[in-house]
Amino acid sequence: MKFSKKLLTMLLVLAMVFSLCIPALADNDKITIGGLENNTWMTKYGNVNTDCTAEKFSEMGFEWGDLVKVSFLDQELVLPVVPTYSYVDSGKPAIILGKGADGSPDGYVSLAINMGNFAETYQLAQKHKNDDGSWYWTAWEGVSFPVELKFVMAEEDGYRAEYILHDLQRTNVRTDYLSLTDAEFANFRNIGTTGMGENILFRGSSPINPELGRNTYADAALKNAGVTVIMNLADSAVSADAYPGYGDSYYHEQNVIFLNLGVDFQAEEFKTGLAHGLRYFAEHEGVYYVHCTEGKDRAGFVSALLECFMGASYDEVVADYMVTYKNYYGVEPGTDKYEAIAASNIIKSLEKAFGVEDLKTADLKAEAEEYIKEIGLSDDEIAALRANLGRSGEAFVPFSDISESGCREYILGAYDFGIVNGYADGTFRPNAGVTRAQFITMLYRMSGAPAPEKAALDFSDADSIAEPYLDAVNWGVQNGIIKGFADDTFRPDQLISRAQMATFIARFIQMSEIYDEAKMSELVKPYDFADSSDIAAPYAESVNIIANLKIMNGVGNNLFAPDGTANRGMAATVLLRAYQTLFIK
Repeated sequence: MKFSKKLLTMLLVLAMVFSLCIPALADNDKITIGGLENNTWMTKYGNVNTDCTAEKFSEMGFEWGDLVKVSFLDQELVLPVVPTYSYVDSGKPAIILGKGADGSPDGYVSLAINMGNFAETYQLAQKHKNDDGSWYWTAWEGVSFPVELKFVMAEEDGYRAEYILHDLQRTNVRTDYLSLTDAEFANFRNIGTTGMGENILFRGSSPINPELGRNTYADAALKNAGVTVIMNLADSAVSADAYPGYGDSYYHEQNVIFLNLGVDFQAEEFKTGLAHGLRYFAEHEGVYYVHCTEGKDRAGFVSALLECFMGASYDEVVADYMVTYKNYYGVEPGTDKYEAIAASNIIKSLEKAFGVEDLKTADLKAEAEEYIKEIGLSDDEIAALRANLGRSGEAFVPFSDISESGCREYILGAYDFGIVNGYADGTFRPNAGVTRAQFITMLYRMSGAPAPEKAALDFSDADSIAEPYLDAVNWGVQNGIIKGFADDTFRPDQLISRAQMATFIARFIQMSEIYDEAKMSELVKPYDFADSSDIAAPYAESVNIIANLKIMNGVGNNLFAPDGTANRGMAATVLLRAYQTLFIK
């Protein structure tokens, strides 16, 4: 075929234009794992960092939820693109495209395995530990760095459904979790499963690492629980000592074994370290605590192992593990997300550890004992561990200043139901006054803290309502519990009167439609207080309801004292009585 000179000229021009659209493949366009330096290329857990920025990766057309083929050395893997390793099942690898504070891709692309070690699994490098707990990496035999990688789209949105299921969001801001107690905010709790001694084993987040902003709450909870023996899965003694305030913490004065473990539960290093920790529990009597950083993965696995070891059922083990996801992410039992997280994390991790196909049908106690024996504990050590965990500790008291309060049991009950919180220093301050904003917030927690519509409040003093109380006040207004004063104020910082307290609770009862019209007509009948005439008309019906339900009593001499104020102990008392009256049958 012959081409005219004009056509050849046009083709040549088009070829030149097209070539300008394709960048030259220069060295700086290569994607590599550049070396072995700690936390530059290789992390403590075996995650592998590349020199590919999030921006460059996104420009290549990849985003969260895609399946991407990554090639390096003589290996080729198809991996999901996710913001963090917890978006994939235990033991599964992923491409990590970090998420910044504004929700957009950030940092450098890395490769990781959930509960595993990518560098060693795929024979890139080997980890070594020094006597002081520090670590370093050496190249796998035959591997030299930098190692070049290539990324190619395998299936756009191929992991989208799983990504959405695992997409969990949380903050580390205390006021974002008003429905949680301080202990729950620290993911702190007693493990009370079958076979475990009462108040003997606790688990939670780090009481010393300030990274999550939960350490002071966890440390106060440790003290309140009387914890004396601690298994720290996350830190070395050196790194722990470097945390600000460590020397002044309650934690610092206790018996602690520092294990500095990774998250690969199958690694010999993890098993050896865990054996040291369990042996430490066997050798030291006390009230015990297990933690990592979040108290989620490593602490979750170790706690579940000990629960199985002591005789817990499958349902108990899963339920305790998943409390963490409720505390951090609000994941509720019975949801698809709840089931998916449990199946892809603790269930799969224990099945792999025990070598069973179905955790639900396994003899958990026998499997856990066999596992503990396999990682190195002797029969005598196993017996000592079981005896120590089977003892009962002192009853858990979350507050240090309520032993002399006449409202002690009510405070503890209200705390257990998430109605009241304490302070970061471990106190409840039962004799301190209660403001109107504080009381509506307690009532809001009692209701389950449903998310209110975000609306501007019409009170003339709305700007004076502190941010931690805004959701509760909005909820109260939207449900007719709060009406404010005649001058259009709410007066959030004014101490609440007994008549106002009765009115807030009575309106909640009427809002919830728990009682039918016939029952309510009985409840509004006048209660014969000696000072009934002193109760202002707007409050009279509410006082009658609350008194007839025995939620609030008089103050002596058959007086209600409507204008008297309440303290925190009294508020906890009436709210617990209301909760029991309404919700406990």
